[in-house]
Amino acid sequence: MEEISNYVKKNLESTVEINFDENNLRISLIIKPKSQLSGQIASPKEVKDMLRMLGGLKEEVPMDIEIDNEVGEIELKFQNKEYMLKIKEILNGIWDRTIHILNQLEKGHYDLMRELGDFED
Repeated sequence: MEEISNYVKKNLESTVEINFDENNLRISLIIKPKSQLSGQIASPKEVKDMLRMLGGLKEEVPMDIEIDNEVGEIELKFQNKEYMLKIKEILNGIWDRTIHILNQLEKGHYDLMRELGDFED
């Protein structure tokens, strides 16, 4: 399983480039390769859900989320450096947390799903 986990993590890291601009309080996620993009890459709600589920975000963080489907970029804009740094910390560890969740589910720890949140809608 560790081999598969490393492969998945490398794929995630090579598919999503994450850039931090602390001076302008922005974070951009660039989806690569652009040639494989089709349709909507995400909605603002899905971005927030990703931060909660895969990143472990427990609170509402005010941010503007702009999505450019043609370019394959998601930009997060903040009014407050504290919030931006909180999301930066989450994104710095998001792939490790994702792999941890997958490993736990593979071991049969399905109760972990309850901790990820309520995503009925």
